[in-house]
Parts: sequence; structure tokens; C-alpha cells
Amino acid sequence: MKKLARALFDRDIGKTLAISLFYALCWSMFIYAYQPFAAKALLLTPQEIAINFTVFGIAGLLSQAFAVSRLVKMFGEKKVLFGSLVFMTVSFILFSKVTSFSMLMAVSLFHAFGNSLVSPLVQALLSKEADESSQGSILGINASYMSIGMIFGPIIGGILATNQIQLPFIGGAVLAFVCAVFAYKILSTPHLHQVKI
Repeated sequence: MKKLARALFDRDIGKTLAISLFYALCWSMFIYAYQPFAAKALLLTPQEIAINFTVFGIAGLLSQAFAVSRLVKMFGEKKVLFGSLVFMTVSFILFSKVTSFSMLMAVSLFHAFGNSLVSPLVQALLSKEADESSQGSILGINASYMSIGMIFGPIIGGILATNQIQLPFIGGAVLAFVCAVFAYKILSTPHLHQVKI
């Protein structure tokens, strides 16, 4: 636990780990809220929900296969991470406004594109921010923060959804925006040294 806390407050890797934690929170809130939102608010059939998940998965796969490396070559990892988190903030807001299956499909494509960029870029940044001997430890710490986010996201999502079914999406937008702020700080702060854990 001491190592986890120390890493989160490290001036070089702390912001990247915070993105990982808060993004896992907003993603797990989204996963929690999606099914009841689709079934109860949009009245979708199980087949429509399955189609939406399939399209979401295919769009994410294609984005990771063809877009990530090209965008990184054009703009660099830090700028693409910042842009993808702004993209995700907008995407979560759009999810809260969806009223039909066709709107859900369109927003899901938008969402899948942005989401597919975040995790690979966070991992790439962490591997550059850590020295060679610490990369395994750093990625393990990152996995721990993601797990923490996945534990508490559904709890927060459940509390929000009890008041209104769209609130987990708004909460996701707020957390994605917090991640974008951290990404902007990473973008505007020079990297000082490789971290050794």
C-alpha cells in the first residue's frame, strides 16, 4: 500500500496513474449504467443490446489497429491522450442525451473510438516514465489502480443511478474531464527523470 501511495504522488508518474484510476472509475460506472439504461430507459431488446456491444467492440478493435499508431506519429502520445480524454468527456455527455437505438449506435461508435486510445497510451507513457528495472512494478501498480477504479465505479454508479438513470454518464463525463486536466498537466510539464520504484 505504501508503494501504491508513493507512486500516485510521484511528480513524474503520479498524474498518469491518477488518469488510470479515475478513468477506470468512469469506465466501470459506464459499464454498470449501460445495461439498465439500454433496457429500462431506451426499452431495447436483448438482440439490440447485443448488436450495440458487438459494434462497440469492432469499432474499438479497428481504432486500436489502425488509428492509435498513426495519431501518435502525427501528434505524440501526450497530445493524443489529452485529445482522447476530451473526446471521452463529450462522449459521456452524449450518452446521457441518447433517446433511441440509432442515437445509441452513433454515440457508441464515437465512444468506442475515444475509449480505445486511452489504455494503450497510459501504458505507453508509464513505460517511458519508469526506468527499465521498474517498468514491471509500475505496470503492476497501474493494474492495481485500475482494479480499485473497477471496484468503486459500480458502487458510485449505483448511487447515482438510484437518483436518475443518466447520472452515471454525467459522473463519467466529470471524471473523464478530471483525467483530461491531468493529461494537460502531463502535456505542459517537462518530464524530469525516469522513476525507479
